[in-house]
Amino acid sequence: MTDDNANPYAAPAASIEPVQLNDYNFAAFPRWSAWWVLLLTIVTLGIYSVYWLYSRSQVINRDYKAQSIDGAFITVAVALFAVNWALSIAEGVREGLMSGPIYTSPLWAVASSLLGLISWIVIIYWSMKLKTRLNAILDIEPGDPRYASSVITFVLAIFSAAPIYLAYKINKVKDSV
Repeated sequence: MTDDNANPYAAPAASIEPVQLNDYNFAAFPRWSAWWVLLLTIVTLGIYSVYWLYSRSQVINRDYKAQSIDGAFITVAVALFAVNWALSIAEGVREGLMSGPIYTSPLWAVASSLLGLISWIVIIYWSMKLKTRLNAILDIEPGDPRYASSVITFVLAIFSAAPIYLAYKINKVKDSV
């Protein structure tokens, strides 16, 4: 210290610029604890995991046009999930209160099961699309600890847990920058 008149309590003078990765500003993705994603997914009976996919897809579509996810696909995925979720809750409440299935016809039972299967497959596909976009945006190759694995994403998406893993990977990238 050569200046005796300098204020030792003053904030340091520094130029802070946003960190850019491959021409993308990754700061658009919020840092959100994977534990919170897990807790909110459990508390909301799976709704938060779809909201998480939706909100991160919106960030990609807004800020990373070259990697965008089709808006019609997102709308269909959310609608399928919402209808399937509502029917599942209604069926569970009906069975609990009236001791009988909500569907009196086997056709309705098959239609409900088919809707559930389609919704499940679409959510898995959406999780995989989001994982692919995140890896492409960051230009992360397999072998990098920040790389989101296809196998892990797929297995966790089967149990609606892919958003937890992807939130963890986003946080790893944010922590490494």
